[in-house]
Parts: sequence; C-alpha cells; structure tokens
Amino acid sequence: MPRRLMAGQRPLKPSILVRSQAGHQFMFLTIIQLIFIILFTRQIIVVLIAWWTGTQSDVPFQSTKKSVLKKLVKYLDINSNQKIYDLGSGSGQVTFFLAKNSPAEIIGVEKNQPLYLISKFKKMFHSQLKLKLINQDLFNINLSNADIIYTYFSPRAYKKALLKFEQELKKNTIFIAWRYPFNSSKFKLVHQIKDRHIMYIYQKQR
Repeated sequence: MPRRLMAGQRPLKPSILVRSQAGHQFMFLTIIQLIFIILFTRQIIVVLIAWWTGTQSDVPFQSTKKSVLKKLVKYLDINSNQKIYDLGSGSGQVTFFLAKNSPAEIIGVEKNQPLYLISKFKKMFHSQLKLKLINQDLFNINLSNADIIYTYFSPRAYKKALLKFEQELKKNTIFIAWRYPFNSSKFKLVHQIKDRHIMYIYQKQR
C-alpha cells in the first residue's frame, strides 16, 4: 500500500533514496573491513611475539591442533575436581580449549607479558569459564596441587625443570609433553597421541 504523505510533505526523490542505500552499504562494508583489519593485525602481533619469544626462551610458541586436543580430552576423562596447569600457556590456545571442553579448573601460566595480556583480553569475553591466568615464571609457581600438567617445552627446558617436576608433583599426576618426550625415572609413559608430532602422556609413579 503506498505511503500517504502528510500535508506539505514532499516525496523523496529517487536519487536521494539511492544515495541513502549506498551510504548504508558503504558503512556496512567499512565495518567489515575494520573487523578484518583488527583480526589481521592481532594475528600479526601474535606471530611477531611468537618469533621474539622463540628467540628468547626455551619454550616454543606454536599452536597445537584442535583434533589432537580433542583426543587428549577424550582420553583423560577429566572431572570437575581436577586442576589442570598449562605451563607456558602463551596466548591461551590450549588453555581456552581445555576450559571450554572440560569441567576442571584450568590455570594458564605464562611469563611473557605481551602473550599473557593477549590471553587476559580474550578472557574478558569468556568470564563464565573456570579459568585462571598467571603472569609468572613456572619456577615461582607451586604445582603440588596439580592433577594434570600440560607442557610444550624444548628438550633443554625439560632438563631445567626436571627436578621441580620430580620433587613437587604428587603421585599419579598426569604429565603431558607435546612433541618432545619428557625423560624421568619417576614418570611412566602411559599413552601416546600420534599426529604430525607425538603427544606423550606420562603418570608420576612416586
């Protein structure tokens, strides 16, 4: 039904309507472009921080495939009373995956402040998760209450932390080492998840 005009009201010219529609389309495209630029810039920053971290640390900064993490969660059969520590949690990829896909309390420990701040920013949008983020060196963290430890360390980093893990972790703690094996007489290899790299799953014996 045609819209009735009020007294004295003049109909909009077709050219005005076209300009109005074009303006809305331009605004929509601009918003999409800004979102893309923000996401792209964030990814570049993460990559640069990853490169810098790799040159300064014994802990690699690389992502773990979600398909591998899904297999891990299925194998572990995690319950709500457990505490999982992600040591060297970086920007939070594994930390947030575990928090979203398991009922346990997740603690991400990252000493690199830029990476820690990225994960803190992400946490602002996931306040409902049982997730705690700590900006500390792992050697300043007491791990005696850990039920599960997730790590992605270099062989040299495992050697440096060996004594801490052997002395501090309680019996039956599950210790996960992605890509590089963790060699200790106090830990028994109980499972492996094979992909491009191997995920080694150990259990502390004594």
